[in-house]
Amino acid sequence: MKIDFNKLIKGILTFSLLLIAFTLFYYFVIFLPQKERIKIELQQQEQWERTYALDDCLTRVEEERARLFSLNIGNCNRASGFDFDCMTELSDNSDKWEKEKKEECFKRYPQK
Repeated sequence: MKIDFNKLIKGILTFSLLLIAFTLFYYFVIFLPQKERIKIELQQQEQWERTYALDDCLTRVEEERARLFSLNIGNCNRASGFDFDCMTELSDNSDKWEKEKKEECFKRYPQK
């Protein structure tokens, strides 16, 4: 039995070229687009988590402000009646506190 080296080399070269072509096809058509899709999905997920965390933080600040305001408004009742200067000061202090806490939320959960 005689081996035809010419046919063998052509067969090996053909197989090698097909293998290289399949590898390139898989890399550029299947792997890279999937990798980019996963990267985009991760970025979207991270953005959603930051947005959710910021919204949650801001909601907690607003709820705490309302709770503290309700607790302290009783201090503005005087024997002679309701003290509107006290109410104004309480409101200003509550607004200042809320603004500071919201700024902390924005620093803690920055948005892109």
